[in-house]
Amino acid sequence: MSARGSPRIEALFAQPVAAAELLGEGDPQVLFNAERGGQQRWARKRVLEFAAGRQCAHEALRRLGVAPVPLLARPDRRPEWPPGIIGSISHCRGFSTAVVARTGVLRSLGVDVERAGAVEPELWPRILTPTEQQWLQAQPAGAQRLLASIVFSAKESFYKCQYGVTERFLEFGQAQARLDELPRDDASCAVEVSSADVTLAGRCLLVGDWVCTAFGWPA
Repeated sequence: MSARGSPRIEALFAQPVAAAELLGEGDPQVLFNAERGGQQRWARKRVLEFAAGRQCAHEALRRLGVAPVPLLARPDRRPEWPPGIIGSISHCRGFSTAVVARTGVLRSLGVDVERAGAVEPELWPRILTPTEQQWLQAQPAGAQRLLASIVFSAKESFYKCQYGVTERFLEFGQAQARLDELPRDDASCAVEVSSADVTLAGRCLLVGDWVCTAFGWPA
């Protein structure tokens, strides 16, 4: 399948960015040869998700006016973006997205997609701080699994965004999320995540069966 531009993901950012999305499986055959290196040792699921993410990244670069190039993995597994470009990729089974921007527009950005409601309650103590657990338990029972997925996704995208500047690893318990409302249909909602060093304001959007969160570190 082919990636396409994603105005709804672009709208999650206050600054000019270019985004692409892909519903379904990726196609490894359309990647650059250099991007396919070593994949013979991967499980098929990982190959398809990697391909979907890279296809989104290539399309996002086109939307930004940048010719796609092989996006190889750095030692920390982040993509090596072209000079003057920052970006973020996320893939979950069935849905993938990528966002790119020019340096100077943002210092860093992060995007994440997760299956809505897929974070099992037994995982909540590992993902949520005590304050977040208390907040979650006070929410309607029917909304708790969706909210847990949003918090999980928000921490993932926040982590990517802050790592682009600090190159600092964070555990889930080192970040605190705040969500005052649920996204509805194609209307996004605000989400804030804080660590000891930085607080970032982001957005959350429901995309079919998936949750997408996005953060930008202002320039």
